Amino acid sequence: MAGTAMVMVAALTLGVQSTSQGVPAAPTPGKACKTKGQVLPGGFVCVKKNGKLVWAVKTATTTPTPSPTSTTATGASSGSAGFTTALGYASWSPSSSNALFTSGSHPVGTQISTSRAAVGSIFLCRMMAGQGGAQVAGPWVRDGRWYPGEKVKVDGARNLNGSVSGALSAGRRVISGNGLPATSLAGTFPVSSSSTAYQYDRNPNTIQGYSLNVSLPAAPQVAATPSCLDGGAIGYSTNGVAIYNALDGGNRDAAAYETLDKCWGHPERSGQYHLHTMSSCVGGGSATQNSPVWGFMLDGFPITGPWENGAMLTTADLDICHGKTSKITLDGVAVTMYHYVATEDYPYTAGCYRGSR
Repeated sequence: MAGTAMVMVAALTLGVQSTSQGVPAAPTPGKACKTKGQVLPGGFVCVKKNGKLVWAVKTATTTPTPSPTSTTATGASSGSAGFTTALGYASWSPSSSNALFTSGSHPVGTQISTSRAAVGSIFLCRMMAGQGGAQVAGPWVRDGRWYPGEKVKVDGARNLNGSVSGALSAGRRVISGNGLPATSLAGTFPVSSSSTAYQYDRNPNTIQGYSLNVSLPAAPQVAATPSCLDGGAIGYSTNGVAIYNALDGGNRDAAAYETLDKCWGHPERSGQYHLHTMSSCVGGGSATQNSPVWGFMLDGFPITGPWENGAMLTTADLDICHGKTSKITLDGVAVTMYHYVATEDYPYTAGCYRGSR
């Protein structure tokens, strides 16, 4: 984005308090606090009022800041897709490399339950109709495993002029945009009959923009029990596109069977462009750098990539909802809190909701 952009700025400090689950506690405005100037994710700040220290909702100010650290991004040549790298969020680019899905093989995911959550499984509210998805398994799927380095990609690299913005207001995190990928490119859909991908998955859907305006808890809390995932969006990326669970319309491992574009996305029947895994166009995260936040689930908890303390996490390292409690950077603050982790192995992003909704 050329020129300058207006960025929501708030003074952020360390010393964030946590609940017993390691999740930043959401204070009640007007209630007592201890340290003047302390800030919690969600826009809460400790202020002195009538001689007492109390929690208040931070009033954001605007300051001109040059791209690419804008809180709004438009089109594939823009900056950091609505959530700034200066605040610790992932960068997005068609040329990004996060080492996911480049080589090796993974078991095809088959574990689904409509009754309980379990590690390595998807806790589904109801089985899908069993329609849609690839019409035939590609040669990269064999002997119960799939080989991402061999997988055919959908042709094309289109700039769809996607836009996304993020804001914190009154304890809510608001994600807005047009539902199209900002700062990354999309394949050509419907899949052309002349494309190699057409032999396996004839996705006939056209990518359509829509009005995205989602309000999530800015200080999410771990629920007493996990809850199930439904079909459709279970979260949204900081690039402005929907995140679905790991299954296609036939209740199969979508990453293994469906043909996707360069950034691992595609549209469903209504035209909503979405991801079933972490996109290959998310930057950040390596053996020397912990993965940044690249999305949020509908319960408000963030999603990071797999790199942590020099190792690439797998499903075996995570809990029943595909997450863990550890230190991350959120809104420019180092916090220890629960978060989901995107991995190379099924169920890829989340197996259930861990937070209250």
